Amino acid sequence: MADTTRPGSPVRPFVSGYNWFKNLTDRRPIFLSISFLIICILFLIIDGRKYIGNQSYDLRSFYSAAKVVFDHGQSPYNLAQMAKVLGPHVDFNPFLYPPSTMFIFFPLAGMSYAQACNAVLIINDLLYLSLMWIIPVYLLGFQPRKRPAAFLVSAIIMLYFNPTRWVINLGEVDILAFAAIAVFWILSRSQKESFAGFFLALAIIVKTYPIVLIPFLLLSGRWREIFHTFIWLVVTTVFAYIVLPQFIWHDWLIKVVPSGGYLNTPAGLFPPSSPWNQGLNGFFARIFIHGQNLTGLPTVYPAEKVVVYIAAMFVMILTAIAVWHSRKLRDSLDRCMIVTLPAIFLIAPFSYLQHLVYLIPTIIFLIFSRSLLDKYGKDIFYSLLAISALVIASPKTLPLEFYAVAILWGLTTFALISGKFELEGDKTVTPKASGEMAGDLSIVR
Repeated sequence: MADTTRPGSPVRPFVSGYNWFKNLTDRRPIFLSISFLIICILFLIIDGRKYIGNQSYDLRSFYSAAKVVFDHGQSPYNLAQMAKVLGPHVDFNPFLYPPSTMFIFFPLAGMSYAQACNAVLIINDLLYLSLMWIIPVYLLGFQPRKRPAAFLVSAIIMLYFNPTRWVINLGEVDILAFAAIAVFWILSRSQKESFAGFFLALAIIVKTYPIVLIPFLLLSGRWREIFHTFIWLVVTTVFAYIVLPQFIWHDWLIKVVPSGGYLNTPAGLFPPSSPWNQGLNGFFARIFIHGQNLTGLPTVYPAEKVVVYIAAMFVMILTAIAVWHSRKLRDSLDRCMIVTLPAIFLIAPFSYLQHLVYLIPTIIFLIFSRSLLDKYGKDIFYSLLAISALVIASPKTLPLEFYAVAILWGLTTFALISGKFELEGDKTVTPKASGEMAGDLSIVR
């Protein structure tokens, strides 16, 4: 590929380095196999062996909730009951998920806590290793024999991605939800609506926040997938309502649901102003929260909540415009997903570092997009992309994560609304209309 970036361009070294790497992998296919094997081994060393026997802070709430419900027949929203399971002087987060989520954690009830930690570690590692193949090959179409350099660069990005370490270290479920979203994405492209709906429903049951995908998918014309998602969610909820004791639902409705929303602090959880919370809610909470009131909760004025809701609505509206603008393109699903995922991070009431893992597809899609901007426009766009991607992926960048995600979302929104960018992706889908972008793309030129 010819390097058409202008001399002195800040992105020129990256493009030249990629072209050198591409020539190497094209000439020596064995280099691809050895490199991917090394990546897998490094991942298992960094994110596998390192965390064996780890106490997995967030897993404590899942484990104790499963024990409380399935072993003791009590409510998982009772902090005193959960504390009895974990023992004295053990910190844990409250369980805030809907009762229908309990069946995901049912296997934990039959394990010791050490066994549960190791089981979740193995599952997270295997799922993420699978995603290191699935995302480059099936989402972006980087077949190893045809696009070995692009495949390896994508895998290296995923290996380097530090938020993955937070998911594994904490024993979180985000990799499972991320995998379910990726499978939904692939199946939806293949017009397997029922199976796609199942995996989107699974992602929503596991993590709740992916429910924000639904209105944007409807805007992009994915009615069948959403219908099947709704059916799966209804079936799961009805089953949980019948099987689980009614007081569990009552506790969730009384104790958890009212504590939702912006600038609110659920009982037993860190306040939204915590430095770990890097969405809009955390950003404004650090500006607005003024200490504690008589109940021990942060003091917040109604007008300040309105500001956060307006900011979230702004993000939602611009995201909807971007999705609507792309609805007739062949790759409308890809465009919908890559702009909605960072939008979800921004508008979610609690967006911690481990939730950044959902942004991997957006980053890789944009890195390998082809821009129709002029050379100076390309320099600005891809320089900002490189900065935001490095901040999001790197360790010890906590104070900057909100700004990096906001930039990433802004770049993606601009790319979709401007119509001056083409994306990588599956080339086998049938175009929605004639005369649309072909989608035969390559790295930044």
